[in-house]
Amino acid sequence: MERAVLDQLADYFNTRLAAYPTTLAEDESMLTDGSLNPKRRVATQLVRLEKKMLHACLQATTDFINQLPDHSVSPCPAPYAPSIK
Repeated sequence: MERAVLDQLADYFNTRLAAYPTTLAEDESMLTDGSLNPKRRVATQLVRLEKKMLHACLQATTDFINQLPDHSVSPCPAPYAPSIK
């Protein structure tokens, strides 16, 4: 059951990260541009923080998955598997 929930969390974090039009590295490089519009700079800084949090959550989830005793994929045994929205 834990594996199924952790897999859902990892999928959620990956989906959220994939939805951004730019990568974290691209955001970092935009912020080094001194001529960046101040509003755009603040927006980019906020999005960069969101991405860093999502990356940290994904890393923690991956670490938990790696600590599980069995690395085989097991479906959630509940009649209705929990779904993160």
